[in-house]
Amino acid sequence: MTNRSNKLPDYVKDCLRNTANSIGAALDFLEWPNGGVDAHPDEHNVTAYLQACMSHLEPSFHFYSEARIGEKNGRLDLLASNGELSLAIEAKGFGNISNQSSQLINDVERLLNFSPSCFKAEGFTNRQWWETSSQRWGLALILSFRGSDLQEAWCMDDDGAAMAALRKRRWGSDPESPFMKLRGLNWTERFAHKIQMDDRWRTTTADGWLLCGAVALS
Repeated sequence: MTNRSNKLPDYVKDCLRNTANSIGAALDFLEWPNGGVDAHPDEHNVTAYLQACMSHLEPSFHFYSEARIGEKNGRLDLLASNGELSLAIEAKGFGNISNQSSQLINDVERLLNFSPSCFKAEGFTNRQWWETSSQRWGLALILSFRGSDLQEAWCMDDDGAAMAALRKRRWGSDPESPFMKLRGLNWTERFAHKIQMDDRWRTTTADGWLLCGAVALS
């Protein structure tokens, strides 16, 4: 079965927007609890808040962290499904942009052929819930506090304009850089939601964004 839509449902985008807002509110309230420095927040915050936002949806979603991908392909950050829509989700935090971009490229390649490795035993029949979902999507979510230039480069359609935005801070402006390669993957959609924070953080860290890449899975 193939996806009946080539557009990620709006309610998923709304949950991603709420995830970004929740991360910002938590960093404000908890005073950026990172050992007294403004080090990059861990990417597990993305999957935790996304799960919290999606847990209120109807029909209800079921979630599983670190779902196995086959026998040798590692694990998935978050698997979610309500039987109609199924999501395979990988998250990264942009501390080292090149290194994290390279890792995420590998993650996305695994997403393109993803199907869950469910329990199998003689005489046991699986429900085939993944196969029968009317929509299946792979999501790559990037927690970034590298400023608006990187966000603009992620969302722009034109490669030249994206590299011009990156050159403002000399981040991945080479067309062969890992970030540009990540950006150039065959995404169905690329978008971003701002992580809203109190203005006092502007003196310690760049603007925060949740960068999102969505790919429709066959």
